[in-house]
Amino acid sequence: MKSKWKILIAIVLVLAIGGTFAFVFINKNNQYAAAEEAFSNKNYGEAKEIFTELGSFKDAEEKAKESGLYERYEEGLDLLYNEKYEEAITIFEDLGDFLNSSEKVSYAEQGIVYQKGMAAFEEENYEEALSFFKEVEGFEDADKQAALCEDYLVYNLANDYLASGKYLQAKVKFSQIRSFLDAEELYELAKQYVDYEKAVEDFENGDFAAAFAVFASLGDFEDAKNWKAKSGEPIYAEAVALMDSGEYVAAKEQFLKLADYEDAKEMATKSQNYLDYADAMALYEAGDRYEAYQAFLRLGDFEDAEAMAEQCSAFPTTYAEKQIYTNPKFAYNEVTVRIYTNLKVDEAAYIKIYSQNTLVKAAFFAPGDNYSIGLPAGRYTFKIGYGNQWFGEEDMFGPKGSYSVMRFEDGTSTYLSYFYDYTIHLAVDEGGNVSNQSVSADDF
Repeated sequence: MKSKWKILIAIVLVLAIGGTFAFVFINKNNQYAAAEEAFSNKNYGEAKEIFTELGSFKDAEEKAKESGLYERYEEGLDLLYNEKYEEAITIFEDLGDFLNSSEKVSYAEQGIVYQKGMAAFEEENYEEALSFFKEVEGFEDADKQAALCEDYLVYNLANDYLASGKYLQAKVKFSQIRSFLDAEELYELAKQYVDYEKAVEDFENGDFAAAFAVFASLGDFEDAKNWKAKSGEPIYAEAVALMDSGEYVAAKEQFLKLADYEDAKEMATKSQNYLDYADAMALYEAGDRYEAYQAFLRLGDFEDAEAMAEQCSAFPTTYAEKQIYTNPKFAYNEVTVRIYTNLKVDEAAYIKIYSQNTLVKAAFFAPGDNYSIGLPAGRYTFKIGYGNQWFGEEDMFGPKGSYSVMRFEDGTSTYLSYFYDYTIHLAVDEGGNVSNQSVSADDF
């Protein structure tokens, strides 16, 4: 009976031991899963701790080591992010060929050089800073910082040139960085100095026109106004001499070079007036009285332009002047046409008599003129123009005149019989037996 009890105890003990093993195994699996979840969530420190506690369970030792490497790598990245490059190098060098640790070492080394460049830049040691930034070309904004250093170097050199009176060199340098700081204003200043020196040189070499133009453009710069006055004197004197000798084109050109100097603008206008006066006289002498009249009017009170304008439009005064044209083929008298005028004091008339398309007679009638015209018998057309200004046979009364053709009972022409006398009263408003048909000056 005793032996059976011992066997029963042994079986119960075995069962008890088996139950404890199952519990432990299940617990480690849960821990392993928790460690893997922490690893996947990049909680590498937590994962490493759990894997380390698991000891030799499954591959926990290798997983703990791997988690440690990732934890160290993340620590290195955090140091890089905070620009603690030397500490980061220590970590990534320890990691060896883990992931891209060697690349991170290279990046951190460039970061150290970049920081040296920034330190030199803050101390305004742009040349040294440039060398550092060039060394890490392509790193972060190193290229931008290098370009900024180059701009500062050019800017400082240009300022040195400007301060030492080397204006041309300063102008060239500032022109390279015109959008940098106040380089545009300094460029303009250097340019003014360069222009000023060149203008002084031109003046000393006798090129007064070139000197004047520059000094005039410089305004209040230095003593440019005094130089402008000095260089303007000989130009003005030469222009006056040209005008006095009748060389008005050359005189005008000289005066125009002087811009607002003295009365140069008025003198340039005067030179042009002489030229315009000469053109008006040429028109007058060529018989283009209306164009000459317009030209003289534009000259206003210049010289005797007003008198010449009046002369262009003056009425003929003598009988000979008024008998403008007689066709020699129609010079014999078979018919007498008496013409009476009833014109206003300032109005005149111009009569042209045609035989078909042949002009037979042309005569001018001033106020109060009454005279007879002898013609051969035949059919004639009478054209009459009126106006208060006379510009000669070609332009007649000008565009303001009125022109018409007489209309008789038998049309725009009428037959004048042998040895008859006919009478025409001009400017009769009512009671006449002849009307008129308006025509243009070209068809008159």
